[in-house]
Amino acid sequence: MGSGGHNKKSDAQKIKEGTFRADRSEAVTNAAAGAKIITGLFLPKVPEPSIPLNDEGKKKYLEIANLLFEQNKLTVVTCGDCERMAVMHQQMHERLKTGKSVSMDLIKRMDAISIRLRIAENAPALANPNQRNKFEGSGFSNARHSPFRLRPYRAPDTGEL
Repeated sequence: MGSGGHNKKSDAQKIKEGTFRADRSEAVTNAAAGAKIITGLFLPKVPEPSIPLNDEGKKKYLEIANLLFEQNKLTVVTCGDCERMAVMHQQMHERLKTGKSVSMDLIKRMDAISIRLRIAENAPALANPNQRNKFEGSGFSNARHSPFRLRPYRAPDTGEL
């Protein structure tokens, strides 16, 4: 629920101390947490798509729907999102097959659906946390100024007035 955890102050304590902010109240925090909860009728199995899809679209639909089913997130609403994602994947595949480029709008819409579905939310990390990063020491130093100062540039003295 954010920082604070077990020792988080209540709204009454914050009002008493004069640090209360309405945009960070318990009600707002609870509403934000409630928005992340998936609601709806959970499906007992992956249903057939309700719209006609070609082989590419159906393959993508089954891939996403099976991932959601394994994570116990497959509802009527998320199933509709899977169908929309499959249609967009189908469109993208057709455009690429004809040599056309895929519009950024289509890619953004697909990203929005995948974020809303939260498929990779509980995915394990691919990197080994105990392995040292080989780029750890590269980059800029923390200090923005050098301890050494250079003399300011002065034009050579020609002796003329």
